[in-house]
Order: sequence, then structure tokens, then C-alpha cells
Amino acid sequence: MLNEDIGIKSQFCVLVPIFCIIMVIFSFFNVSFLNYSTSNLQASNVATLQMVSKQPELISSFSTNYKDSPEERKFNIKLALKSLDGKSIMPGEEFSFNKVVGLRTEERGYKKALVIFKGRYTEGVGGGVCQVSSTLYNAWLLGGLDVVSVTAHSLPSSYVELSRDATVSEYIDLILRNPTDTEIFIATTYDEEKITINLFGKKRDCKYKLQSETIKVIPYEEEIIELDEVGENEFFIGKDGYISRLILSIEKGGRTLSKREIRRDYYKPQNSVKILRKSVANWKNWRKTKQFLCYYC
Repeated sequence: MLNEDIGIKSQFCVLVPIFCIIMVIFSFFNVSFLNYSTSNLQASNVATLQMVSKQPELISSFSTNYKDSPEERKFNIKLALKSLDGKSIMPGEEFSFNKVVGLRTEERGYKKALVIFKGRYTEGVGGGVCQVSSTLYNAWLLGGLDVVSVTAHSLPSSYVELSRDATVSEYIDLILRNPTDTEIFIATTYDEEKITINLFGKKRDCKYKLQSETIKVIPYEEEIIELDEVGENEFFIGKDGYISRLILSIEKGGRTLSKREIRRDYYKPQNSVKILRKSVANWKNWRKTKQFLCYYC
């Protein structure tokens, strides 16, 4: 009996250490597995959160028509759009259109097309780029974002309403600012009829609307120019000038929170012009008269 008790105790003494070793090993692997799973889950959550936080929303979009533009003008517009596409503006950062798009020169691929210079239409390298800057300007305002500097053309533009244009040149820039706490991305698209600029980032909880208002119409005048030369008469149709303003409305939940004037512009009238030249018949009579008079001088 004593021997049996000793045998049982011996077996128990052997089993207890083995059991303890097994429990330690199990505990080790269990803790490691839990730590591994937790760390993986945390890493996955962080990655998901980062992905979600970086997933941009469509803030605003604006399109303008260029269907009837000459091919050279369309080419310039597409070239400028490609320079803007994919660009990002960090929180608090200012965006310069001229710095991003660069100089509009023949060396950089731009072609000659109509531009507005000193109140008249003339041919210049990069004609059409102002349609891109104006499209971006409208998309920016519709997104509730800040405009630092914008300049109107001297003449009304056909692709946007009054006071919704943004001219750019070597000396005139469109400067915008990102007032949000997230990055803003610019995406551009075009087809044969229109160009579109989309802005992505953190969407505002308000809706922004633009309204162009004509304050005054400035009638054009008629100019008559008589030239002492032979040729056909020419007629240039005049266009009225305008004083206009742009109203920005902020709405939320179907209610108008605010409504204010954000700019006021002057567009000069384009006078009608009649260029009168001598007809061939009158020219011959004038020469005979002149010769006769000179003969008897």
C-alpha cells in the first residue's frame, strides 16, 4: 500500500511539471497570437482610416463650351488643361495659375489664336487659355473656396456670363487659396464641345450659387472713317459695354444663409466702325478732274 502511494505521488510529481510546461507554452503562443491579431487589426484599421481620409469627394464642377472655336484655340485650351490636371493644393496653400500652366509661348507648343488685347480682339500666342482660367475660377467659387486675385477681361467673354471671367496674361494672374483642412485635387476633362474642371477634396456642408447681374448697359457709338484710297467699304458691328457684378449665395438646408457681392466689373463698349473708301468709278473721275486741274495750273 505504501509502495502504491509512493508510485502515485511520483507520477503526480512528474505530471505537474509537464502540465506547467504545457501551460506556459500554450500561454506564450496564445498571447503571441492575440498580440499578432491585435497588431494586424490595428494596422488594418489605420490603413483603412488613411484610405478613407484620403478618398476625395467631388467638391464642385464647372463646364464651358468651345464647340465653335478654331482648331488652334482648341489646341491651346487642351494644352493648358493638361497642365492643370492632377495638380493638388495643400491646406492653406495659394495656387497661381501662371506658375502651374507656365508661359504661353510657341516654344512650349502654344499656337496663335484670337486674344483680347487693350480692348480689342487680335491674334496672339496662347489664345483660348483664358477660357481655362475662367472655368477653374467658377469651379473654385462653386466649391466655396477662396479667391485671392482675379481680373476681368476688358470685353465680355462668350463662354461665361458677365463678371464670371478670369483673364490671365504674362502680367495678370489668377490666384486661388485652399481654406480647408484637406488637400484639393484638380481634374480636367474635355470633348469636342466642352471643357470641364472638377475639384475633389472635403466637401463643404453648404451649397454655393453664383448670379451675374447687369447694373448698367453702355451703348456703343458709331465711327466713320473715310480713306482716300480705292477699295471696298468695310463695316464692323458694334457691341454694348456693361457694368456688372457677381453675387455669391450660401445655402444650407434649403435656407439662404448669406448673399453678397464679391466683384464688380466694367466692360468697355465696342464701337461700330464704317470704313469708307473711294469706288473705282469715282477714283477714275477724281483722277481726270485732278489731271485737268493740274494741266491748267
